[in-house]
Amino acid sequence: MIWIRPVTQISGWSEPVDLPRFQIMSYTWRSLTAADTRAWSELTAAIADAEGTGEQYSAEDLAEELEDPSIDPVRDTVAVLADDGTLVAYGQAAVPAERADGEIRAMFFGGVHPKHTGQGIGSELLQRLERRVVEWSAELFPGREARPQSMSASPETAALLQAHGYRPVRYFHVMAHDLKPLGTGADDRLLDYDPALDEQVRAAHIDAFAKHWNSAPPDEERWRHWYTGSRSFRPGSSTMSVSPDGAVEGYVLAYEFQPGELWFGQIGVRPRARGKGVGRAMLRRALAAAADAGYKRVKLDVDSDNSDGAGPLYESVGFVRERTTVSYQR
Repeated sequence: MIWIRPVTQISGWSEPVDLPRFQIMSYTWRSLTAADTRAWSELTAAIADAEGTGEQYSAEDLAEELEDPSIDPVRDTVAVLADDGTLVAYGQAAVPAERADGEIRAMFFGGVHPKHTGQGIGSELLQRLERRVVEWSAELFPGREARPQSMSASPETAALLQAHGYRPVRYFHVMAHDLKPLGTGADDRLLDYDPALDEQVRAAHIDAFAKHWNSAPPDEERWRHWYTGSRSFRPGSSTMSVSPDGAVEGYVLAYEFQPGELWFGQIGVRPRARGKGVGRAMLRRALAAAADAGYKRVKLDVDSDNSDGAGPLYESVGFVRERTTVSYQR
């Protein structure tokens, strides 16, 4: 509940007069439910507009979040409602995982409607989510130290995280391609995504990202739910590179979250296949497939410290940097 205690100066008095308190607004804190997905979608749109990210999610996308088999919505999500029942903030804890470097990744996400910032909601939300991911990490990895993490796309979120002891540890560039024509010669190595080879694609992904910062290998259940089993996955716009003996050496997996725009969510090449033009060939083919399917724009993000030359590779096929998000860790 938010209160103010107005203070005024009255003529003839040397000290301020403390007037009676009055209530501005009360907030209800509970877990997110399936009934919230429409309001949750509208909330993410309002936050995206305020931050200029353009990252909006449909009610169906958010229902999929609550159906994630790795989470318990009652314990791992937060909904904040104004006194009129409007959803004004949300929070999510992600299942902790062991990173490639041995640290325990304990991530959480959230946001507050721009009309309800500055009232302490963000700070309380952060503390609740941090407690949850630390507690969850202790359950899954007893005796191991967890490093809570979150992302910032705005100065306001960055200031909030820093005020709670978080520091920037990594920068990610969102890049965009307006699907100008690209030359795509025939390449026998490249195929459309084939569900019969899905487990090989997962194995290639684990191999490709084995040494990447913050990478945690997805198990089969998580892969099926969030990657090639996601409702937003677009197999017809996804590409694989296959060796002569039938082994998957690389992949570009595409997703649609907004009409007319495609997101290349995972792009990888096994270490043994690098340096042979596989990545560039896959990107050109996937971009051509996106244009043929009627998409107007493609986006992806890349770690600014990626040591495999991914940033220059994306620029070489026409992607341009659009904005930067920052990973914060405590």
